[in-house]
Amino acid sequence: MRASVILVTACGGSSSNIVGGANGAGTESPNTSPSSSTAPIIFNAPQSAQAGDIIYLQGENFGPAPAVVMQSSGSNPERRLRIVNHVGDWLAAEIPADAGPALAVRVVSGALSSATVSLNAPIIYNFDSIATAPGGAFRIFGRNLMLASYTPRVDVDGVAASVDLAASGPEMLVVRAPSNLTQKQAVAVRVDNGGGLAPATADQTIEIVAGAGHNIFGGEAGWLDLFAPLLGRIAQVDCSGNRSASQAIQTQADALARSGGGMISLSAGVCTLDSSIVLPSNIVLQGAGQNATQLLYRSDYPLSAIQKQVIAIRDLTLTNAGASEGPILHKSRFLLLQNVTMNFGTQRQSFFDGNENTLVTGCTFNQTGSMNQQSPYLFSDSNGLIFQNNVTRLVMGAAAFERTRNSYIGKNLFRRDASRQDEAGALHMMTVDFASGIAIIGNVFDTVNGPITNRTRNDGEAILTEGGGAIRTESIGTVEAADANSITDSRFSAKLGPFSQLPGNYGIAIVAGRGAGQTRSVRSANGSVLTVDHPWNSIPDATSKYAAFVWGLQKALIKDNVFSQMPRGVWLYQTAIRHVLISGNHFLESGGVYLRSYQNLDTGMFDPIYDVDILDNEVKNLTLSWPSYLTSMFVNADARAFGIAMMGIRFRDNSITAHNPPFTPNSEEYAGNEGYFAMMRVENNTRYEPMTVPRVLGTIFQRNSCTDCDVAYRIGTGSGGTVISAARTSGRGEFFEDWRTTASAEKAANTVIE
Repeated sequence: MRASVILVTACGGSSSNIVGGANGAGTESPNTSPSSSTAPIIFNAPQSAQAGDIIYLQGENFGPAPAVVMQSSGSNPERRLRIVNHVGDWLAAEIPADAGPALAVRVVSGALSSATVSLNAPIIYNFDSIATAPGGAFRIFGRNLMLASYTPRVDVDGVAASVDLAASGPEMLVVRAPSNLTQKQAVAVRVDNGGGLAPATADQTIEIVAGAGHNIFGGEAGWLDLFAPLLGRIAQVDCSGNRSASQAIQTQADALARSGGGMISLSAGVCTLDSSIVLPSNIVLQGAGQNATQLLYRSDYPLSAIQKQVIAIRDLTLTNAGASEGPILHKSRFLLLQNVTMNFGTQRQSFFDGNENTLVTGCTFNQTGSMNQQSPYLFSDSNGLIFQNNVTRLVMGAAAFERTRNSYIGKNLFRRDASRQDEAGALHMMTVDFASGIAIIGNVFDTVNGPITNRTRNDGEAILTEGGGAIRTESIGTVEAADANSITDSRFSAKLGPFSQLPGNYGIAIVAGRGAGQTRSVRSANGSVLTVDHPWNSIPDATSKYAAFVWGLQKALIKDNVFSQMPRGVWLYQTAIRHVLISGNHFLESGGVYLRSYQNLDTGMFDPIYDVDILDNEVKNLTLSWPSYLTSMFVNADARAFGIAMMGIRFRDNSITAHNPPFTPNSEEYAGNEGYFAMMRVENNTRYEPMTVPRVLGTIFQRNSCTDCDVAYRIGTGSGGTVISAARTSGRGEFFEDWRTTASAEKAANTVIE
């Protein structure tokens, strides 16, 4: 018999309305959903689930006593799931422990049923390249790409590709394109995980370039075949005797370009670069070895490639000998940096940004100082970036991968030199603001010359997205009119922040009123009309409030990384976020995971965070340096919440080891306490007005452990429908506290502990 304790505060009951009303920000009103004769609609469900998991479903018309039915599969009949918690049009249900991997469910209210939603259908987030050759390699990232006991199939332009099953898993397929493809600008890629659920077609296409799977330069990207025709034309440049080589390299590069391109072979030795070398397209700059050929640059932009294509720099070392600017590779296509060391010394950031199809592998980037407190490099605005097996040593700024799409950052070392921790400036080990389709897998983030003892810097995040910092993209409003594919608001004005035009990851969320919980990408913003990428499940109306923004992070995998001696771990801070998996990471003396949504109506900010899985992570801090936490926090600067700020946050199978005795630094904002959190914090208590509407809706904590936590679970004001299931605690401390985080008596509502 399963023992359950249901805690219901005075602020709400199981039939609470979970959406705001029509008369102001977050105002409660009668349920504005369609009549009870309308069938249930599911807006949100987990992107992935396993047997024994507690899942959430959110939508409309669930009714007072909904049921969840799991569809039949194989010889298994339909089954009704146990309802764990229910708040309005949100519920939590438990998948049976003996369920198979192909899962699909529907909500039944009375005699009416929703459409079936698949929980383990394949979902494609991104590729690591947006081009390959016939027979060429590429990776596909996402969720449920591979299921136990099933064999996935990948089609490229309708032809079956080969999948390396041993190197693949649920979140990554390693694929080799069919060898009989022909060159095309854009072809479709489809994945079927074999589980009998709907296959997925990527929302981006891939280019097929010339080649035949030649495995050029190690073959980490299929488009490397483009270099094959260049290797038969070779020009030599002598680097013995510490000679000046800028003019010789430029002359050979220009001559090769006139004949269709080729390779410049640099001998072992030391060459000095006294002027900028402008690399034309179709050039390979090849040294005799990473430690054998040394290029000392005294000139700014020693190597430059702007709006070029098919350029490789390999097997050499570039060392700053007095310049203030490093190499620049900008707005180009098909770039390879392989086995290159860049000793930046003290200079401004190097620009490797705005490129398409870039492979950086086996490289070392050394920053020992910084001009104007800048980063060592920018790989921002990349599309189709593979950054793997590299070493980055930095003292200031960040390894910057902002606004990237289709990017894979894997098996790298990012190392901070803590001997410079008291210098002015800010250091974030990696920044990924506005990234969409990014896989950060198997990296190590650590510190030398530590430990870090400076707690006054307000920095040190290992992985950070913060929505552009002070340069914001958020707009909020109330729907005046809508149809199946758009909304209209005469007061709407798009804020684009660092973007010159509406980016592809501009988004919108209906956060209150009819249709609350729906998110879409915005395909166009024509005056007062925002057109979305696919139809609304429930068309918004005059009760509906929306937030529009550039997604600060979406379609992201942060997986199997190790963080050591980092002041802060993964901070997804004050920006709109959806579809993020944070899994299998180890935070060792490195804080933890901090999700922070934010509202400030005076500046038009409302940042929803929907659908984030925080699974199987280890958080262990024992040196009284940084606290241990896994936290979801909505920070509200206003009297009333504008809508649902956080929803679909699942913490499962994580372990936290806290300090003994307790450790609560005052420097880590609302991540200063140890343990698990789900609540709202109010920054203007004098104006706050209590509400019954959940703002942090349906957080699920399942099978987590907390060792020596002063309080294992802190759930508080603004949270509704929280589930804490199969929790494990040991050592000292309390299991649970319901916090009052405002000047009112309001605490959490509808919390279930079992």
